[in-house]
Amino acid sequence: MLHLELKHATTHKQARITTHDMHNDLNARLTHIALQGELIQRDLPPTSELDQNVAKITGKAWETTSVRDEIVWAVNPKNDSIDRLSAYSSQYAR
Repeated sequence: MLHLELKHATTHKQARITTHDMHNDLNARLTHIALQGELIQRDLPPTSELDQNVAKITGKAWETTSVRDEIVWAVNPKNDSIDRLSAYSSQYAR
């Protein structure tokens, strides 16, 4: 029984580390896309169709990083309390 509990704990920790690494990698890639889009926009006429398309891509990349952060917060068991939800909601409202 002890062996099974240890195996379960190890598997759980590995899954958590892998998930954390995946989220960090995804966030880095989305941030890179958004920053590249902002750099491209600096060289485009502000009223061009290309500028508008790049702005949409950049905006979606930033929006996706924000949504990813919300999901990571929501699935974290440490946040399963009224106090944490209240603090998060207050910060989000600001």
